[in-house]
Amino acid sequence: VKVPGTGGVLVSIALTINSYVTSISSAWESFEEGQPNKARLLNQLWRDIGYGGIIHQLKNYVLRQDKPRVAKIKAGLAASFKILETYRTFTLTPAKRNCLQCRPSFYWNSRSDI
Repeated sequence: VKVPGTGGVLVSIALTINSYVTSISSAWESFEEGQPNKARLLNQLWRDIGYGGIIHQLKNYVLRQDKPRVAKIKAGLAASFKILETYRTFTLTPAKRNCLQCRPSFYWNSRSDI
């Protein structure tokens, strides 16, 4: 059974679906470009700050008073601050952006008592 005008309706539906698929594809590609970089930065921050990084060096400094570790702590802090500056450039939720506005009240680079 032939229904008059169905060809035009099908073409219209196909064009609409194609438009939605293109839009979704573009949004997904944009999402994928940012996410791996965010995850990579957060993983690097975790490594720099966590055990084996700043916290490890600080613990050893406190226990051993090993002055050369201070340079490692300062370098780790500087690297961590750089990572946070880069992370701030991504699209973030207001809550995450607000958290990143916090600044430490001291900077290890200016401390002379360690």
